[in-house]
Amino acid sequence: MSGFLGTRAPLFPDVVVVALVVVIPLFLIGVSLAKRKRLRAHLAVMQATFGVLAVVVVAFVVWARLFAPGAPHLEGTWLHGAVYRPLIFLHIVVALSSLALGASTILRARRRVISPERPAEVKLPEGYRGRHHLEGYATLSALILTSGSGLAIYYLRYIWVG
Repeated sequence: MSGFLGTRAPLFPDVVVVALVVVIPLFLIGVSLAKRKRLRAHLAVMQATFGVLAVVVVAFVVWARLFAPGAPHLEGTWLHGAVYRPLIFLHIVVALSSLALGASTILRARRRVISPERPAEVKLPEGYRGRHHLEGYATLSALILTSGSGLAIYYLRYIWVG
């Protein structure tokens, strides 16, 4: 089944590219909500962003292993060994890092910030904000690298003609 972005990509890589483009603005909306002290909304947006990323990564790995077409226009070119394969490796590492960092940040926030006795109450423990910011910036950096490398891979596989 062909995709909807007008390239030679199948449907699923087009869905992944849209998700890679949407994840960064969602993350930034979540940051904006936190800066305005709308912590419940911040948590909801960050959980949704993580959910989108997790579903896309897992589904794409399954699709790639079972159904992905090859890239014969890349095989045998200097790009395949010098750029494409290292880019795939980088992409996999940062995508998994994004998932690990996102899960860790969200779980730690839920455990430390949301009161177990009064779940509607959100309190920031002393010194928490700084560590959460660092984790958030690390996650955002990994997301940007994931999106950038994913878009570059999409370009090489489905747009570049060599």
